[in-house]
Amino acid sequence: MAASRQGADDYTCSAEEILEVLTDQDATSELLKFIVNDEQLLLVTALCDANTKFEVEVAHALISIFQRVDGDPLRLLKSAIQRELGAIDSAIEVFRSNALSTKLVTAFSKLHGRTYLYDVLGPLILEISEQQIALEADPSRIDSRSDLTSNVNRVIFYCERVIKAIESSVETCPLQLRRLCAYIYSAVYKRFPSYEHRVIGSFIILRFFNAAVVSPEQFGILKDPPTACVRRSLIIISKILQSISNGVEFGNKEPYMSVFNDFVSQNMDRMKTFFTQLSNTDDLDESRIDRSSSAHRTYLQDMETLRKYIRENNLKIANSLKKVAAPGQADNPRMSAVLGPAPSDSFNRSASDSNIACRGHNSIRTRGISLYERYYDQIAQRALHELVQQAEETEGWIHVRDKQHVSIFKKKSAESSIHYMRGSGRCNFPPREVVSACFDATVRKDWDPLLISCTSVEQILNHSIVYMQFRSPLERIVQNRDFVCLRTLHEHVPGRPDVVAITSKSIKREDVPKQKHFVRGHIETAGFLIKRIPDDPSACDVTYVVNIDPKGMVPSFIANIVGTKQPLCIDSIRSFLTKVHKVVDVTPSQRVTRSSVFLSSLPLPVPRPPTTHEPRGSAARGSRRRSLSSQI
Repeated sequence: MAASRQGADDYTCSAEEILEVLTDQDATSELLKFIVNDEQLLLVTALCDANTKFEVEVAHALISIFQRVDGDPLRLLKSAIQRELGAIDSAIEVFRSNALSTKLVTAFSKLHGRTYLYDVLGPLILEISEQQIALEADPSRIDSRSDLTSNVNRVIFYCERVIKAIESSVETCPLQLRRLCAYIYSAVYKRFPSYEHRVIGSFIILRFFNAAVVSPEQFGILKDPPTACVRRSLIIISKILQSISNGVEFGNKEPYMSVFNDFVSQNMDRMKTFFTQLSNTDDLDESRIDRSSSAHRTYLQDMETLRKYIRENNLKIANSLKKVAAPGQADNPRMSAVLGPAPSDSFNRSASDSNIACRGHNSIRTRGISLYERYYDQIAQRALHELVQQAEETEGWIHVRDKQHVSIFKKKSAESSIHYMRGSGRCNFPPREVVSACFDATVRKDWDPLLISCTSVEQILNHSIVYMQFRSPLERIVQNRDFVCLRTLHEHVPGRPDVVAITSKSIKREDVPKQKHFVRGHIETAGFLIKRIPDDPSACDVTYVVNIDPKGMVPSFIANIVGTKQPLCIDSIRSFLTKVHKVVDVTPSQRVTRSSVFLSSLPLPVPRPPTTHEPRGSAARGSRRRSLSSQI
């Protein structure tokens, strides 16, 4: 029984499927919606938890995207910071790693704070750079004792100037940075009371001011990297600033820096006051917030950066998405609104032909984004392209024989030892009848005697996900086979208005587990091309292409020998339709079979007797007994 859908705007697909679709070049709008429109920011959360090497460029792309869409990336930053706070045990770990939140706040501060940094630190850094001022405290780097004393005093002089410039800059600090500091202050206070000043320092000093002090060329303060002498001077300043920010004096790690401990302790309260003032946003005018996006980045560049990162870390991010969307974690009302009803741990789908225990799998539910359909459309379109290519090309194909008015060819595969097989022949029946006979699973047993069952797992538009079981022609030697495949009816083939195609392609479905006494085969390519004949609407040309790996212990040469018989399904379908027409031609008092019901439901022309091309008598009966265990 086909799985039911809960509405045209509800789509259910696995995390791997979502990521595969989102990284497609044509899915830019879906990727944007899935990132930004989701209140719980599931994809961003998955990126946080995926334990991947998060690239700085990806952080910049996310910040830039939210800046364009929201006018302010604060929602993104809050989510990342909250995730980090919930995952650590100590406040000193915040913004100390290369986690997503750290790189996001760094990217955010660069976007909104470059001008501010230049105004605060630019004059002093330019002075040190232009005058090549050497600041040192390590005795091993200084010639004499007197030079050490003068160097210490000079270091304190410049550090005092830096601190004074920073503490007097509260009013000129961009409002976006102040709002972020306010959120960090509040969030840390709730999680780690009494550590809020230290964490603010980890952000505004370690990740913002000190980053610019140590690498001024990356923030536009200097055009070129500083000399080794200037770089060392700037590093000494940054060490002292960070020690003041942390509220910790220098110890045994760098004993030569202990000469600055008095200066450090004297300025701790000054720095705390600055942090408090910076985090106080009660009187801020929201209308002054700059909501413009970066002129240095384009929307397409940002989206391509994210696509590349997701592709390269697909499995880790998919596993993280599954954890986020697990039923036990989807108890937040807003998250449930995004995920939809949580999937059950197990469920059964019953069918008249088989008993399959279909286990539930982690899934993501999104509204208004046809990710599910797009995923299966991509598989079907690739299968159609492969079918048309193999059906129409001539290179590499070797003629095997002609039998039952079917021309059979084979071709070696570049990917495996299983050959492609192709058959072509004319069916003297209207194309619609042939298409229905090939695609309708309910009549498959009438022309395929080795089919045990064909169960519909799910119906998606013109796609059918089916589970099929086949009886082995050598039951005592070879096990039965089963397949899970996507079958699609292509009524419109690009560039071929005279052709209808039916494709089958194996897919992975966690909800259709492997069955005992069956070996799961793999359909690389299988399908029919039914071509209309312009001057004869009552006939059509049929081409069948197949490449099926039976898996298990079947040698490839045996699979290839059996494979040469697979295209004879064209003759079996002709025989089936011949039989159906004979049943329809009898008087109304005759028994109506399932086959006749199938045919009578079609808008058929007046039935006519079969032509000389169709098998009769023993030939017809023989064709129906023919082994068709592998055709899909």
